[in-house]
Amino acid sequence: MKKFLLIVLQILTIALLVLMLSSFAFETKFDIGESVDRQDSIIEARNIKKLKSYIKNDDIYSYDVNDKGEVVLAFYGNTRSTAVVYDKDGVFLFGFEFDTNGTFVVEWSSNGVNVIDHRSDYILNFDRNGECLSVSKIANTEKNVKYDRYLESKDEKTVGEYKYRLLSSAFFKDGKFYVPQRLIRIDADGTEHIVYEASGSFLSSSSVFIIVFLIIFAVVVISSRNRIGRNKKIGWSNTR
Repeated sequence: MKKFLLIVLQILTIALLVLMLSSFAFETKFDIGESVDRQDSIIEARNIKKLKSYIKNDDIYSYDVNDKGEVVLAFYGNTRSTAVVYDKDGVFLFGFEFDTNGTFVVEWSSNGVNVIDHRSDYILNFDRNGECLSVSKIANTEKNVKYDRYLESKDEKTVGEYKYRLLSSAFFKDGKFYVPQRLIRIDADGTEHIVYEASGSFLSSSSVFIIVFLIIFAVVVISSRNRIGRNKKIGWSNTR
């Protein structure tokens, strides 16, 4: 009986270790380079803050979709940047903000999301609680460059039966000209659902009037110069 209990205890211990290791599994499609020392100090320097919600007022810099249809969105700022995760219906799941010195892209990992810092070439792995678990260095390879461009692109992404597409539309409201950005999910039957919609940058009606006036003025000036140029050519040919 004691031997049986010992065997059961060993099996449970191994299963627990496997479960713990799988929960901390780090996964990326980038090729990893040299090891990174001082990971704790690098993480601390990022001044990471977990988010309980997010106001949708920024344009998406990078995004990635997992097999559940969840999307991770990257919002770039000059000194502070943000990564936010929504489910396929646009419900906020988790997010975090951190100090940054340049642009970055995001991708899904088996245990959460990865933030790829362009300036340092670091991959910061975050779990679903917004905790940064590790820091890795990506290798300088052509494959990594192409994959980074894919994550940075605003191209349509297809996951299973869903398609995800970034759109921008313009409209007037309360005397202002808005250009909001939308991330939509397209079902197999063509039905569109808004996953994320930014409040959009805007211009006042007076600013729009000035821009339109300048465009018209430029067109008139260019047309006048072309007409004068043609007249000069005709005059020159008549004198020959």
